[in-house]
Amino acid sequence: MTSTESRARQTTALQELRRVHRTLVLVVLTMAAGAMLFIALGLLIIDSSRARGVSVDFRNIMYGSALVLALASVFVRRTMFQMSRLQSITERRGVEAVPARLMKGTILSASLGELIVSLGFVLGLLGGDRFDVVRFGVVSIAVVLFALPKRNAWIKAIEYLDHSSHYHTDA
Repeated sequence: MTSTESRARQTTALQELRRVHRTLVLVVLTMAAGAMLFIALGLLIIDSSRARGVSVDFRNIMYGSALVLALASVFVRRTMFQMSRLQSITERRGVEAVPARLMKGTILSASLGELIVSLGFVLGLLGGDRFDVVRFGVVSIAVVLFALPKRNAWIKAIEYLDHSSHYHTDA
């Protein structure tokens, strides 16, 4: 492969990465806004004066589930963005396939985070404590925002992967 072809491939991948990044920023911020809407809705419709309460076991299960979802979000992101996995994708399908992988990982990670506010909303509705929605919602927003794509890191990864793929094929 000539250096001109290599630069063209990398340029295409970087253009796709920029497009994917813009899209993902909008998607992730929309998910965070959705969590804020859940919080607002919970504060409006849950009547704490008529709290029915839920069992301690159920409350613990919901809090434990939120913790598992938060950890799963971090795990998914770290696993899908491992350099060795991205190198494997680059070797099989080229550097052009990397932005799609980054997109999948970001959406999956943010979605797991957004599920947390849903748990809080359900707990608030069943238990009558509107602040369950707030607590779960704040955690949800933090996890969703953690999934925001880091464009500069992604650009460096694309450049590294493209360079290393040439090193392996030229050797």
